[in-house]
Amino acid sequence: MTVFFSLDERNCNELKRLKDYFPNAKIVGCSSAGDITADQLFDDAMVITAFSFSNTRVAIYSDALQETAMSEFCEFAASALQKPDLKWLLVISDGHVLEEGAVILCAFYSETLKVSYACVGGWDPFGPKREITQAKGNCLYALDGEPAITLYKQYLGPYANDLPASALRFPLQVTHPETGLTMISTILDIDYEDNSMVFAGDMPHQGYAQLMKANFDRLADGAGAGAALMKSLESAHGDSGVALLISCVGRKLVLGPRVEEEIEALITKLSSGFKCMGFYSYGELAPDDHGGPCLLHNQTMTVTLVSE
Repeated sequence: MTVFFSLDERNCNELKRLKDYFPNAKIVGCSSAGDITADQLFDDAMVITAFSFSNTRVAIYSDALQETAMSEFCEFAASALQKPDLKWLLVISDGHVLEEGAVILCAFYSETLKVSYACVGGWDPFGPKREITQAKGNCLYALDGEPAITLYKQYLGPYANDLPASALRFPLQVTHPETGLTMISTILDIDYEDNSMVFAGDMPHQGYAQLMKANFDRLADGAGAGAALMKSLESAHGDSGVALLISCVGRKLVLGPRVEEEIEALITKLSSGFKCMGFYSYGELAPDDHGGPCLLHNQTMTVTLVSE
């Protein structure tokens, strides 16, 4: 059972009762910036989805994640869940173990479970790709040897006066120098004392970055493109299953009253037998369209289809 909810006292109280209502269920979930069910978006609600599998076992591992021990946590969690028939891992942070820094991993064990995914943005790139010539962790200092803040402001024009809030409209597309994998990364803050731009994810040294801008029609259509991509994968699933939709709060803020259009774009391209649910997050985890390792994305719609 999955639970997505707005973080208010009423929903937290209801969350505590769920285990009493469903004593045998494995319950996971998270607080959100908006909850999706069918073709609707709710800002102050709790969305509950019950799953019943015929040939799949589910195991859950959770713990508090300490910044200094991230790799150790991942190694221990993987060893705790590893089995010969492990089919898929779903990672949800800030779950029903309502502790700061809590992480929940759901492991699916099955010979018949089918999982497909898509990850799309819909942002328009503009300006040249520039090499990341100075970066440390999630802080970007220089592009092509020039101060990143100066270049960024030049392209924003009048929007530069509203930084860092206006940065939601102008994320960066970041390309890894070794793998060529791309992801959209959001600017969280600008540190004028350090002369750096602070991002939600790490900036790869000698990678490439390109500015992107909001195009309202393409943002909504981008979600539809994800559904179109999933449509090509549906043949492996049959006519029914579950579609997990996770979009970014940044997209929600930029789209404003048009935010439901991206949900509608997805729903209309999926088979009617797929039940849709999900939430608006503060970052998305998924491989890119070409597969490979899982990446941290921002301002992206991710879609996962699950069926037996």
